[in-house]
Amino acid sequence: MSAQRLDGSSSPGHVVALEDLVRSLPDLRILVPGPVPHQPIRWVHVSELTDPTPYLRGQELLLSAGVHLPKSATATEEYVARLTRAGVIGLGFGVDPVYRKVPPRLVAACRANRLLLVEVPPSVPFVAISEAHVRALEEARVTAAESSARAQRTIVRAAARPDPLQAVVSAVSSHLRASTVLEDPQEGSRWSTGPAVPAVEQAISQLLAKGQERLSIRVHEPGGHVVAQLLDVGARPMVLAVGSPAPLPPGTGNLVNIAASVVSLVAGHVSTARLGALAEAVTRAATGSDQASLEGSVAQALRRGTGERWRVLACAPGRGPTRADDLQRWRDHVAVSVRTVLRLDDGDSVVALIPERAAPERIAKDLASGSDVVGLSDPCPWQDLPAATRQARRRLAAARVEGAPGPRVRDLIDREAAEGFAEAVLGPVLDRPEHEAAALLATARAWLAHGGNWDRTAAALGVHRNTVRNRLAKVAALVGRDLQEPRLRVDLWLALEWYDAAGEESAGWAILGSNSIARVAAILDRRRQQAPDLR
Repeated sequence: MSAQRLDGSSSPGHVVALEDLVRSLPDLRILVPGPVPHQPIRWVHVSELTDPTPYLRGQELLLSAGVHLPKSATATEEYVARLTRAGVIGLGFGVDPVYRKVPPRLVAACRANRLLLVEVPPSVPFVAISEAHVRALEEARVTAAESSARAQRTIVRAAARPDPLQAVVSAVSSHLRASTVLEDPQEGSRWSTGPAVPAVEQAISQLLAKGQERLSIRVHEPGGHVVAQLLDVGARPMVLAVGSPAPLPPGTGNLVNIAASVVSLVAGHVSTARLGALAEAVTRAATGSDQASLEGSVAQALRRGTGERWRVLACAPGRGPTRADDLQRWRDHVAVSVRTVLRLDDGDSVVALIPERAAPERIAKDLASGSDVVGLSDPCPWQDLPAATRQARRRLAAARVEGAPGPRVRDLIDREAAEGFAEAVLGPVLDRPEHEAAALLATARAWLAHGGNWDRTAAALGVHRNTVRNRLAKVAALVGRDLQEPRLRVDLWLALEWYDAAGEESAGWAILGSNSIARVAAILDRRRQQAPDLR
């Protein structure tokens, strides 16, 4: 049993056997077959020395025209025996330059020493064999690279499935046609595919033994071939091992490295067992369990105690992303900063549930210092999270209006007045079919964010500028006012901000009658007097 890093250097990534050369050079004739079918040829070498073995490394196909071939049968047998001991795969003997046919004594010596013997006719120069070998190596290299790329894509796709670790194990096993085991002793979990291979269990035990310093183990023994790697996933050890009674394919070490990296990414932040418990909790809530039952399941999944106090953080970019990939990069940035799996990507904002002990105020401050806009709720028990979410959304909307990012922003206007105002302004638009209303609102939002510039709005939305003009003309017609009016632009912007903050809280938006609109306008005027900044 040997141990080493799995960098793929200990085994060739691609091989060429004699049949590959014979396929491209059919004039070659095998006189004595080798002892191992399909044995790979590492290199093709030409030598007329009586003893070329000091210049060989093994696994060569040696080519000779017999210029210094020993004359006696005994000496010829000794010559062939030396080649066999040096690890030469076979001997290609060129006829006609010196011998018109392969000497019988050489055939007998190769047969006695079980050394492959190939007759090379005059029509096949030695350089043609070398060229054919290089071409076959290149073809094998390309084939191996394509196979590795396919395997990598399969493994990455497997990591996105509902049970990612089992899917990765199954993908590795299918590609290598070998048994695969992933062991997580700390969580008491195991994922496996294929029949048990005793050498695999032995390798796993050795890598998990206390005090051992090996990162990997390779086993190449009759009836048991194993490649196993130790993973350090969040300070807990895991082992990924593949094994088979037959020799493993070339490149196994590289594939195990790829799979190990994917496993580390999947299992590094939250263990699969805990993610499974969380998924179970969410499913239980979706199928009708009460709030208390969900709290207990989440507490178990995240290793938190029941009765924990939570805060809801709503966050949006300070400057609206102009492209979808910019928005995704911003979401990734927030995910790294918040570090919680209880997170929702909600359009151009993110809502996260953060335990009070995880210092949510510091997280909010860090996000705000990076120019993000933040709304942070007050601490609350689990059952009050819906109200805390509404509070965080209102504070985010207020922070956007005020233009001062940070969790200190308080509500700037009464909720009912804000919702009524948004309903009055946006109602005719929201009465349109859902997909049309969404497109109109998104266009209006982007147009206002880009200062009324048609071209920048079109670029941000990925549509033609005429599409922007047509949509905004439709908005103007629905609300019955000219979008060039500064007051309408302000009203439209405020309505969109409050609609975004509160839209999730209601099943739909009812259009208010004229009396209600007048009442909301009066409330709004009073609030403007109390908060001059809103004028």
